[in-house]
Amino acid sequence: DRFQAITGELKRQSQRRALALSDNEIAILYVGRLNYVAKANPLALFIAAEETAKRSSRPVRLLLNGYFNDAENEEAFLEAANSILDVANFQIVRHGDENFPDGVWAAADIFCSLSDNIQESFGLTPVEAMAAGLPSIVSDWNGYRESVRNGVDGYTIPTLMPPPGTGADIAYRYFTRQNTYGDYLGAQSQSTSVDVAALGQALYQLVNDDCTRRGMAE
Repeated sequence: DRFQAITGELKRQSQRRALALSDNEIAILYVGRLNYVAKANPLALFIAAEETAKRSSRPVRLLLNGYFNDAENEEAFLEAANSILDVANFQIVRHGDENFPDGVWAAADIFCSLSDNIQESFGLTPVEAMAAGLPSIVSDWNGYRESVRNGVDGYTIPTLMPPPGTGADIAYRYFTRQNTYGDYLGAQSQSTSVDVAALGQALYQLVNDDCTRRGMAE
């Protein structure tokens, strides 16, 4: 009921005007914490979005709707965006923005979240994306794989980490309190890799194929 109230064609038109999105522009939306240690490293998404924008005949906008835990994360995200994104447009809408009290779900065309973190035991935002009528591209990882059906609701992107036993030193340093929980999460995240090539293929497909994008949304 809530998502029916905050989406729909009138909401879409209003939000896209406010964001200066053209009718032909495809908006790829990420929602959640903007934290490369404890949530999702943005590099895979930035790289794939830029390559998709270069290959596509229509403009692409990457929308990040969330909040930064600290200045370090904000600086890192902006540095990565400035160094990688050239053709793809980029915009951050912060949680709590009075112009978008319900987020920017209505303005988006595709939802993408590439969690590489062991904290994502379920993942609410892919389910919210479905409620908003958006196809989802997510990492095939942890709780995300339980809600998004590959090729049906969207695409699950292969995500890999080293086999059992190779992280024993990371776990031991946390267990013996040599490292903080944040250190532990960061080390684990650095040992996890999203398949950027597969991600690029999925993004390109949904950006350029209206029928597939709308079918998965439905």
